Amino acid sequence: MFHAKNRQRLLLLAIVGLILSSFALLILQSTMGGLQKKLVGRAKNIQGTAVLYLDKQKYLDESYISSLKNELFRSRLNYTIETELELLLKYKSYITPVIVHGVDVNSFLPAEFDESKKDFQGAVVPMELAYKVGVLSGDEVQLISPIFVDTFLTDIPRQITLPIIETVNFDVPEIDGFHLWVKLSKIQNLIREKSFNSVRFYSPLSKKDLGVFKEYGLLKTWEESNQSLVYALNLESSIMIFLFGAMALLVAFCISSGLLIFFNKIKLDISSFWILGMSPKKLFNSTAIFLYLLIIFSLILGLIFGTSFLILFKTYGTEILPDVFIDRKIPVYFSLKNYLVAFFLPFGISAVFIQLALNKFKQSDNHLENLRTI
Repeated sequence: MFHAKNRQRLLLLAIVGLILSSFALLILQSTMGGLQKKLVGRAKNIQGTAVLYLDKQKYLDESYISSLKNELFRSRLNYTIETELELLLKYKSYITPVIVHGVDVNSFLPAEFDESKKDFQGAVVPMELAYKVGVLSGDEVQLISPIFVDTFLTDIPRQITLPIIETVNFDVPEIDGFHLWVKLSKIQNLIREKSFNSVRFYSPLSKKDLGVFKEYGLLKTWEESNQSLVYALNLESSIMIFLFGAMALLVAFCISSGLLIFFNKIKLDISSFWILGMSPKKLFNSTAIFLYLLIIFSLILGLIFGTSFLILFKTYGTEILPDVFIDRKIPVYFSLKNYLVAFFLPFGISAVFIQLALNKFKQSDNHLENLRTI
């Protein structure tokens, strides 16, 4: 006979394995999701949730612009009217290509521009770009346009001279190194056009909004403009879930082999219930229900432990990452998707192997033969 203590150890190992599976999956997804959420949030804070590039054939038409402004007013969205150009930034003998955003200071701007909006008579430059060029607040730089030129004997590129009124840090590498912001009127003076060529949205757009504004030009959401980054983030999440799913698979192997040993040792105990009048079908169903309930309660317990750990980590966690990381304190992001994956992935894998063990037990179970072996 198999001792009761050894049976309890097998059940305990199965419970611990399932708890750890759901616990680890929830911790992984919530912390990784938090890091990805902060990364995307910082990018959308500056790049916007979507950008509408106006129709090049119509953006100088007053009726077209008037209709667009009416739609923007009715939408109640946060947006910035701007003209985006590729220019050359010159400081002393240093020249570098930059993307210049001529923004309307009367429209919505991110919080990083609150100070400069009061007197937006110069350029707002990210710290990384300022460090690369070697400029400080108060220095004057030249913005040169290779496309828009004045003709005097030969073509002379137009240029404007602006002071650096503020240096900011967005913590978005693709923005910090190549972009700068000036007042829209400065760009209009440079190109000799009193117009704008794009609208940058900072609010989430509904399907209705997408349908309305697509009629005015090319509307690209942040996800469409950053497909490589979105794909990389999704791939990262999928790979990590796959790796921890493999861990759950190993746990399921252990549970399956442990159950086969367990069933082999308690077959006489189960036969005793048959002698007392319980049908084989009811014996099998009761055993299956017990095992599935064991899985469910173990996974729920793991989710409870994981949630408690994440709440404590979010409340009392300190900066544990090195200085090279932007987010030194690991952020935590709770979502229904994380809980569903952390529950159903180990449950599905464990259920398959438990069912295999139950089928093996059902095929090999012969109560009359078990009694004859005593």
